[in-house]
Amino acid sequence: MYYFYSMSSVKLILKKNKVKKGMAPLYLRIIKDRRVKFISIGVKIKESDWNEDSSRIKKSHPNSARLNAFIAQKLAEAENIAVELESKSKSVNSYKIKEQIVGKSSTDFFTYASKCIKRIEGNGAYGTFKRTKSVIEKIKIYLNGKPLFFDEINKSKI
Repeated sequence: MYYFYSMSSVKLILKKNKVKKGMAPLYLRIIKDRRVKFISIGVKIKESDWNEDSSRIKKSHPNSARLNAFIAQKLAEAENIAVELESKSKSVNSYKIKEQIVGKSSTDFFTYASKCIKRIEGNGAYGTFKRTKSVIEKIKIYLNGKPLFFDEINKSKI
Protein backbone atom coordinates (compact mmCIF):
# COMPACT_ATOMS: atom_id res chain seq x y z
CA MET A 1 0.00 0.00 0.00
CA TYR A 2 1.29 3.47 -0.92
CA TYR A 3 0.62 6.59 1.10
CA PHE A 4 0.59 9.97 -0.56
CA TYR A 5 2.06 12.62 1.69
CA SER A 6 1.37 16.16 0.59
CA MET A 7 3.52 19.02 1.73
CA SER A 8 1.98 22.31 2.66
CA SER A 9 2.56 25.42 0.61
CA VAL A 10 2.99 28.92 1.99
CA LYS A 11 2.74 31.89 -0.35
CA LEU A 12 2.35 35.62 -0.02
CA ILE A 13 -0.64 37.14 -1.80
CA LEU A 14 -2.25 40.54 -2.20
CA LYS A 15 -5.95 40.34 -1.33
CA LYS A 16 -7.42 42.44 -4.11
CA ASN A 17 -10.94 41.73 -2.90
CA LYS A 18 -10.27 43.55 0.40
CA VAL A 19 -9.16 46.91 -0.99
CA LYS A 20 -10.05 49.89 1.24
CA LYS A 21 -9.07 53.45 0.42
CA GLY A 22 -6.92 52.20 -2.44
CA MET A 23 -4.86 49.91 -0.18
CA ALA A 24 -4.92 46.11 -0.30
CA PRO A 25 -3.68 43.86 2.54
CA LEU A 26 -0.93 41.26 2.19
CA TYR A 27 -1.71 37.77 3.45
CA LEU A 28 0.14 34.52 3.90
CA ARG A 29 -1.82 31.76 2.15
CA ILE A 30 -1.34 28.29 3.63
CA ILE A 31 -2.53 25.27 1.67
CA LYS A 32 -2.40 21.76 3.12
CA ASP A 33 -4.47 18.87 1.75
CA ARG A 34 -6.40 21.32 -0.46
CA ARG A 35 -7.55 23.31 2.57
CA VAL A 36 -6.67 27.00 2.53
CA LYS A 37 -6.04 29.35 5.47
CA PHE A 38 -5.09 33.02 5.35
CA ILE A 39 -3.05 35.06 7.83
CA SER A 40 -2.76 38.82 7.58
CA ILE A 41 0.80 40.11 7.98
CA GLY A 42 -0.40 43.62 8.80
CA VAL A 43 0.90 45.35 5.65
CA LYS A 44 -1.31 47.24 3.19
CA ILE A 45 -0.11 48.62 -0.12
CA LYS A 46 -1.47 49.95 -3.39
CA GLU A 47 -2.08 47.33 -6.06
CA SER A 48 0.24 49.26 -8.38
CA ASP A 49 3.13 48.78 -5.88
CA TRP A 50 2.84 44.97 -5.91
CA ASN A 51 4.78 42.67 -8.22
CA GLU A 52 2.60 39.58 -8.61
CA ASP A 53 5.31 37.48 -10.27
CA SER A 54 7.96 37.89 -7.59
CA SER A 55 5.54 38.35 -4.66
CA ARG A 56 7.45 41.46 -3.62
CA ILE A 57 6.83 45.17 -3.35
CA LYS A 58 8.13 47.09 -6.33
CA LYS A 59 11.26 49.21 -5.92
CA SER A 60 9.24 52.30 -6.81
CA HIS A 61 7.61 52.13 -3.35
CA PRO A 62 9.44 54.42 -0.87
CA ASN A 63 9.87 51.71 1.81
CA SER A 64 10.24 48.74 -0.51
CA ALA A 65 13.55 47.46 0.92
CA ARG A 66 12.35 47.52 4.52
CA LEU A 67 8.92 46.07 3.69
CA ASN A 68 10.36 43.34 1.46
CA ALA A 69 12.75 42.35 4.27
CA PHE A 70 9.80 42.17 6.68
CA ILE A 71 7.77 40.14 4.17
CA ALA A 72 10.65 37.73 3.56
CA GLN A 73 11.04 37.23 7.32
CA LYS A 74 7.32 36.49 7.80
CA LEU A 75 7.30 34.10 4.85
CA ALA A 76 10.40 32.27 6.11
CA GLU A 77 8.95 31.95 9.63
CA ALA A 78 5.70 30.51 8.25
CA GLU A 79 7.52 28.03 5.99
CA ASN A 80 9.78 26.92 8.86
CA ILE A 81 6.81 26.34 11.16
CA ALA A 82 4.98 24.35 8.47
CA VAL A 83 8.01 22.15 7.75
CA GLU A 84 8.68 21.61 11.47
CA LEU A 85 5.09 20.59 12.18
CA GLU A 86 4.99 18.25 9.18
CA SER A 87 8.24 16.57 10.22
CA LYS A 88 6.90 15.93 13.73
CA SER A 89 3.44 14.68 12.83
CA LYS A 90 1.68 13.31 9.76
CA SER A 91 -1.72 14.50 10.98
CA VAL A 92 -0.98 18.19 10.44
CA ASN A 93 -3.60 20.29 8.69
CA SER A 94 -3.72 23.90 7.50
CA TYR A 95 -5.59 24.94 10.65
CA LYS A 96 -2.85 23.60 12.94
CA ILE A 97 -0.19 25.35 10.86
CA LYS A 98 -2.10 28.63 11.05
CA GLU A 99 -2.63 28.17 14.77
CA GLN A 100 1.10 27.68 15.33
CA ILE A 101 2.02 30.72 13.21
CA VAL A 102 -0.54 33.01 14.84
CA GLY A 103 0.03 31.57 18.31
CA LYS A 104 -3.60 30.99 19.21
CA SER A 105 -4.86 27.86 20.87
CA SER A 106 -7.55 26.01 19.01
CA THR A 107 -11.09 25.40 20.16
CA ASP A 108 -12.09 21.78 19.89
CA PHE A 109 -15.73 21.18 19.01
CA PHE A 110 -15.99 18.14 21.27
CA THR A 111 -14.68 20.03 24.32
CA TYR A 112 -17.20 22.79 23.70
CA ALA A 113 -20.00 20.29 23.07
CA SER A 114 -19.20 18.46 26.32
CA LYS A 115 -19.66 21.68 28.29
CA CYS A 116 -22.96 22.36 26.53
CA ILE A 117 -24.23 18.83 27.22
CA LYS A 118 -23.41 19.20 30.94
CA ARG A 119 -25.30 22.51 31.02
CA ILE A 120 -28.33 20.89 29.32
CA GLU A 121 -28.25 18.01 31.82
CA GLY A 122 -27.97 20.48 34.71
CA ASN A 123 -31.08 22.28 33.49
CA GLY A 124 -33.05 19.03 33.76
CA ALA A 125 -33.77 18.67 30.04
CA TYR A 126 -33.00 14.96 29.98
CA GLY A 127 -34.57 14.23 26.57
CA THR A 128 -32.52 16.95 24.91
CA PHE A 129 -29.47 15.79 26.86
CA LYS A 130 -29.79 12.20 25.61
CA ARG A 131 -30.40 13.19 21.96
CA THR A 132 -27.56 15.72 21.90
CA LYS A 133 -25.11 13.35 23.57
CA SER A 134 -26.06 10.60 21.09
CA VAL A 135 -25.43 12.87 18.07
CA ILE A 136 -22.05 14.02 19.45
CA GLU A 137 -21.00 10.41 20.08
CA LYS A 138 -21.95 9.43 16.51
CA ILE A 139 -19.84 12.28 15.13
CA LYS A 140 -16.89 11.11 17.26
CA ILE A 141 -17.26 7.58 15.89
CA TYR A 142 -17.53 8.90 12.33
CA LEU A 143 -14.27 10.85 12.75
CA ASN A 144 -12.51 7.87 14.40
CA GLY A 145 -11.76 9.84 17.56
CA LYS A 146 -9.87 12.62 15.72
CA PRO A 147 -10.27 16.14 17.09
CA LEU A 148 -12.65 18.47 15.29
CA PHE A 149 -11.97 22.20 15.34
CA PHE A 150 -14.65 24.79 14.63
CA ASP A 151 -12.60 26.14 11.76
CA GLU A 152 -12.75 22.72 10.06
CA ILE A 153 -16.52 22.27 10.19
CA ASN A 154 -18.17 22.53 6.79
CA LYS A 155 -20.67 20.64 4.66
CA SER A 156 -18.10 18.16 3.35
CA LYS A 157 -16.64 17.36 6.81
CA ILE A 158 -19.85 16.09 8.36
